[in-house]
Amino acid sequence: MRSLLPIVILLGAPLEAQGSIVSPTFLTTTDGNSASGLPWGKGIPMRYKQVHSDVSGTPRQIKAIAFRQNAGTATFTGTRTLDLELNFGNHGIAGLLSCAIPAGYIGGATKVIARKTINLGPQGPASSPGPSAFVGMELAFDAPFAYAGVNSLGWEVQIHSNTGTGAFAVADAHVVPVTFATTTRSGVGCIATGQSSPMKSDVTCLDAQTMIYFAPLVASAPANAPLFLAFGNTDPNQVVPGLCGAVRTNLMVTLNFGSADAFGDFVAKGTLVLQARNTFAGVTLFTQFHALDPARSDAIKIASSDGVGTLFPVAKPSPTIFVSRVYVEGSATDPFAALTGDSVGMGLVTEFRF
Repeated sequence: MRSLLPIVILLGAPLEAQGSIVSPTFLTTTDGNSASGLPWGKGIPMRYKQVHSDVSGTPRQIKAIAFRQNAGTATFTGTRTLDLELNFGNHGIAGLLSCAIPAGYIGGATKVIARKTINLGPQGPASSPGPSAFVGMELAFDAPFAYAGVNSLGWEVQIHSNTGTGAFAVADAHVVPVTFATTTRSGVGCIATGQSSPMKSDVTCLDAQTMIYFAPLVASAPANAPLFLAFGNTDPNQVVPGLCGAVRTNLMVTLNFGSADAFGDFVAKGTLVLQARNTFAGVTLFTQFHALDPARSDAIKIASSDGVGTLFPVAKPSPTIFVSRVYVEGSATDPFAALTGDSVGMGLVTEFRF
């Protein structure tokens, strides 16, 4: 007669609880106020990171994450085939998410899905008024992630390729309001060597839960040229003999801001995005890019952009930021994301399964 001891041992052993938690948690039974085709529905390589700050409190063995389509009345039968890998880890809070994608993990990230081909869809019928079911967009881990329940959770998908057939719905998402600064452009930039348009600068600046995010950018600078960003509290509009263009700041501070790319463009990414407490409400900061341009005919071999005045918004506490995201479109490996208007306080409604 076979021994019953193994069966007795199995019956006596405690079973791990099976369950899930949705983030943002207040959307467990309610549809989010937004939607997003990123990262699953866009047929390009992508590196996408999202952080959740409302799932702590209980240790869990997380085995999968899942997403739901946005509310609606249609039925979606399309599929996506993705070459991807997924990292997961304990993370700092969502409201202070860095645009340097590898930054912010506490103790580093763990690869929970090694690079492989994964199929998503079909998502089936949407629900109205929602929420829809977490169907058709599930990612099961190769091995569970041991979450201590102390910090925020971050996940990061690297999509090397993404192809699809048929209609694939956008994912349910949520966004909290942020306040953008008012920017005013002044003057006309130089036409740099190799360019046909004037060198043009801009600034993305926003207040989110009393934090200021400030990211400058420039286009049509000399290709691959070193860039310098000048800051000031006035716009002197000063013409300097031998210098192309007018000086649009009083040069209180000038920072080395890396180099333009092969097209002469630059977007402040990663650690170059400035984050600070918003103590600048009502202050206007003037900025202007300057670039080394040794081939130009002017006596001073520098190309300058137009100027930008940034009027910082009044700091106003927004709803608590539970979810934020950053992403790079067109690359699965680029470590630096640009600050966008749908970064801070924006994210896919995510189900963590354990």
